Amino acid sequence: MKRALVFLAITFGITYAYDFLVVYPIAQGTAPYASEFLSPDLAYMVSVALTMLFPALGVVLTRLVTREGFQMCAWCTVLAIFLSYVTIRTGSTFYEQIATLIKSEVDQAGFSCNIELLESATLTDKYSSQSHQATILQWVDDYQDPSGVVGWTVDYDQAQCFYTGLNDEELDALYMAAQTEMDHDKRVEMYRDIQQQVYDNANVIPLYRNDFAFARSAKVDGLQVNPFYVYQAMYWTKAN
Repeated sequence: MKRALVFLAITFGITYAYDFLVVYPIAQGTAPYASEFLSPDLAYMVSVALTMLFPALGVVLTRLVTREGFQMCAWCTVLAIFLSYVTIRTGSTFYEQIATLIKSEVDQAGFSCNIELLESATLTDKYSSQSHQATILQWVDDYQDPSGVVGWTVDYDQAQCFYTGLNDEELDALYMAAQTEMDHDKRVEMYRDIQQQVYDNANVIPLYRNDFAFARSAKVDGLQVNPFYVYQAMYWTKAN
């Protein structure tokens, strides 16, 4: 809410100031600074057209005022993809397929996207130093609670928010409060709010969720497998 109010104040402020100081005098024919190379009608059209850039300028100024930076900015993310790389590790056909699908969607939108293949260690160094534009990562929860993946996504101290550079103090505080909230309904609403803010920030873009499938022989009982593929053989018994 604070970000939205700052954005509205800045955008409306610069728009109305520009309209009164520039557009209105040109429309009235009293602007001494109107170009002698443009007709009055063309000068008016150009001056009005320039106001279409003010929302983007408002985004930039808002992030400077709130000290949020630009790495988690949604339109900056689109610009980064336009400028052109999704970086993934070599040797993973699965990741290459995902990157190819992303490239296809981005290309169809009229941008230009390239796939950069790096060795695992080089890729880790690159996204750890935040010198990448976009990459594909995955998350596996070892316990059934949203705080795990949410922490990695919005808490800057946890790997710079999944190596995206997001540093939103208000969102971080909301995450910390949700961790300690004992009222179930309030906690659900907190995480819904967090989810919406992650969507708005677009520092992380969830692509899909998959389930785990395991098969066992009918001769074995007590199979327990955690999400990290740890087979706890101590509980295995021979079926009757």
